[in-house]
Amino acid sequence: MTPVSRAIDMWTKKDQSHSYMAIVFHLIDKAQFQSKTRLVAFELIDGVHLGKELTSCFWDSIEERALLHRILTMTGNNASNNHAMTTQLQHKYQDIGMTWPYHEHFHCCTFHVLCLLVKDFLNSMGQLTNEDYIFLITTPPEINT
Repeated sequence: MTPVSRAIDMWTKKDQSHSYMAIVFHLIDKAQFQSKTRLVAFELIDGVHLGKELTSCFWDSIEERALLHRILTMTGNNASNNHAMTTQLQHKYQDIGMTWPYHEHFHCCTFHVLCLLVKDFLNSMGQLTNEDYIFLITTPPEINT
């Protein structure tokens, strides 16, 4: 079986009433040497986004789909709950006799880090609203000039 890299992202409604976790797998099709991306799950998260809730949601989702043995790397933002989740996932893998050292296989999303840096920089220059931030990251460069 081909190992996969996976990415997660979270969305929360503005009124904080619903949160969702998207689990996406990325792999290389060895036969055709093509990159493939698959949305594996889009899960409702109950409660706050603590590492244990994220761990439970992710683990249950991939276990249900018999994908535990296929995880190679993970990418997510650099939030502390993602680091807590990957630490807990390492322990869950150890409990079933598998090795998955999170410090080698979890990667922070570079784009997310850059967006946070730009947002902080722009905030330091004046008031920046969420609408301004969304416009900046979704507008093609030729329109921003």
